Formats: sequence, structure tokens, C-alpha cells
Amino acid sequence: YDIIKTSGYAFDFDVSDELLFIAEDQVGFSIHNFISGSVYCRVDSIFDDNPNPFENVRKISGSVDDDILIVYDRYSSPAGFFVYDISDVQNPNFLFNNTSNTSNVEKLVTDRTNDKLEISWTNNNSLNSASYDNGFWSNDLTLNFPNSVNGFDFNDEMFVVAGYQVGVYLSLIHI
Repeated sequence: YDIIKTSGYAFDFDVSDELLFIAEDQVGFSIHNFISGSVYCRVDSIFDDNPNPFENVRKISGSVDDDILIVYDRYSSPAGFFVYDISDVQNPNFLFNNTSNTSNVEKLVTDRTNDKLEISWTNNNSLNSASYDNGFWSNDLTLNFPNSVNGFDFNDEMFVVAGYQVGVYLSLIHI
């Protein structure tokens, strides 16, 4: 096996085509080509000229098809998603941040549906879904549960949410 070295703690990653996006905690995030082994960029935390000083990048999700990268900073003020245009992977361009219902994110997933980029995440006791389309972000869905939730997965027919001590929640509603 090979090792891709990171400057910070590798807390999360996402793979899109040959790109590997890595959330590196207090250091920020990086984008690598895992086939060639090259590092396309590293967006450092407060130590760089970054317009968004990261405190703890814990989740990351990218889409080469949509040229979008979403970075979650858990302790930013306030915690939130930072959205980047990655049409030039060597120079990610900050677009905007979203801080709506973004504290304590446990899992983050992006998916392309109906020509929109769908962003889904769990935090505290809710499952959330938003879409990004032609430069516009819209919060589409928030489902609240009676207890804290963690991971989730979905397909065309239903979604499944891990509910810790309660068990697993199942719903036929597609997010």
C-alpha cells in the first residue's frame, strides 16, 4: 500500500475521479491526484492568506463533475460549510459559506440529482439536505429525530440514519 502524507491530521476524505480531497483538521485541506501522487494544492488554516481561517476542518466532500468542494470547519465562528469552485484544482476559489444548521456535523455527502448538486449531512438530532445549482444554495429538508444521530446512507427509494442507542431509522422519503 501507498501512503499520502498530510500536514495535519487526516480526519476525512472524499474521492472523485482521480482526485483525493483530504480534511486536515487544524491545518485546513488538501487536494491530491492519487494516481500520479502529486499534490495539487493545500489550503492552510490561519497561517496562510486564506480568507477563511479554518480552526478544525473535519469533513470534506468534492465533485469533479460539478467543480465544487465543500469543506466543513467544526469550530469556526460559527461552524459551517465553506464552498469552493475547483474548476482549477490548483487554486480553489472560495464562493460562500453556509452556517445554517451546521453545528456538530457527523457525516457529509454530496450527490448529483436532477441537474443539481445535493448536499446532505447529519448533525445533532437532524438529517439535512440542501442543493447547490448555478451559484444558488437552498436548504431543502431538515428531518428531526428524538435523539442524536450519526451516519446515514440513501438510495433512490429510502434513506437510513444511525440513531445511536435507539437503533436505525428508515424512511421511504428520498432526500
